[in-house]
Amino acid sequence: MNGDKPKYDAKTKALTFGPKEPNKFLMWANKFKKKGDQQPSLKGYYCDKDKNLFAVAIWKNISKEEKVYFSGSMEDLAVKQNIVEMPKKEAPKETTLDDDIPY
Repeated sequence: MNGDKPKYDAKTKALTFGPKEPNKFLMWANKFKKKGDQQPSLKGYYCDKDKNLFAVAIWKNISKEEKVYFSGSMEDLAVKQNIVEMPKKEAPKETTLDDDIPY
């Protein structure tokens, strides 16, 4: 691979780097952000109580009164984290009196 990092799509990134527990965030500072551009200050992932994953972006802003505030957005990735399919239980076989009669 000549030192190249593998390319991930948004869902694969979320599953690989996102939180593994419900109601948790993982956020990183955006090291590619430059002053004045529209990129978010922080990027990351959120896992809700139903283990649905969301991409999260947060922007640091300064108001007219020179107070710092944060705004953000979340995008549903339509991915569920750590879901294991459990085998379905088979219904017990019903027996009738006809099955018990030998003739």
